[in-house]
Amino acid sequence: MTARIYSLFGHHHDTDPIGPDSAGPESAGGAPLQPPIRHEGLARLLALWAEWAAQDILPRRARIQPEALRPWLGHLAIVELTRLPFRARYRLVGTALNDLAGAELTGRYIDELYSKRIRREVMKAYAEVVDSRAPHYRHMRFWLTRRTFGYHRLILPFTTDGSGVDICLLALYPDRPDIIKASDWQQDVDRAELARWFGRKP
Repeated sequence: MTARIYSLFGHHHDTDPIGPDSAGPESAGGAPLQPPIRHEGLARLLALWAEWAAQDILPRRARIQPEALRPWLGHLAIVELTRLPFRARYRLVGTALNDLAGAELTGRYIDELYSKRIRREVMKAYAEVVDSRAPHYRHMRFWLTRRTFGYHRLILPFTTDGSGVDICLLALYPDRPDIIKASDWQQDVDRAELARWFGRKP
């Protein structure tokens, strides 16, 4: 029996919820960077961002350089944010993320992709990053037909001109070592619904 997109991406839960009592590294202003991260690679990336924030508070876009981010490159995406209307576009997407999605995401707007529930959750996360100027981390899990699948997601804020957050660095890793490419999790998903989920004709 095939899984439905609604079942796959409509019902989820957090294993690492964000809360006001979360403990983590401190920003330049002394406020905790939420939440504690249970993924070693993302914890190191957050620590690097915190070093940059100690110098600039809100790191500049120029910090996003391949040399500095080499350990994470395949799992990163640069996301551009615009206001009025508030939209998010994948400016550049790493190969591992495109392989995981099974589609080329570079140049796509988030409001053109995914289910309504996922779009709402993702855009809310970016809005929180813009308002707080602080990182956003979440561990999400979904139920497939016969197993669970999830990912660790870290969103880091940057600025191009110092006036506010208009660029984010997205880092995402599956929480299962056997999930590497799209076929590893999409095999039980209805093809027509999956095509619509990525904004393509079935």
